[in-house]
Formats: sequence, structure tokens, C-alpha cells
Amino acid sequence: MPRTEAQRRAQNKYDAAHYTSLTIKVTREYADTVRAVCAAAGVAPAAIMRAALDAFIKENATRDNATGDARPDPPSGQEVQP
Repeated sequence: MPRTEAQRRAQNKYDAAHYTSLTIKVTREYADTVRAVCAAAGVAPAAIMRAALDAFIKENATRDNATGDARPDPPSGQEVQP
């Protein structure tokens, strides 16, 4: 069932308040390779990046800079995509 305009606005408002983007700049060829390998493995590129970031944080976090997993709980009835 398609989402209503009100649902879309509510989700956009929630996302704007709770999420931000981390971006990297890579060559087109590298990006194409990442997409192809992820597609062949059945994994979203975002899931790979999130796992790598989580592993880096776990390995390098200290008491002074650790904030833990800052991923907020999703609004009720919604799933968070890795």
C-alpha cells in the first residue's frame, strides 16, 4: 500500500531531526565495483559501510569519545534498514 502524503511528511520530519549523512568521494569505477560486488552478494552498500563503521568504532572508541550506537529507535511500526 502506498504511503500517504502525511506519512511521507512525518517520516521526512523524523529523519531530518534524527539522521544525518556521512558521505565519501570515490571514483565512478570504484563505486560501480562496490555496487556490483554488493549486488552479487545480496547486500546493500549502506549495510557494508555501517558494519565497517561499527567495527571501527568498537575497535577505536575510548571512554572519552565513545557514544555507543547513536542509532535511534525507529518510530513505532517501522523498521530501520541497516
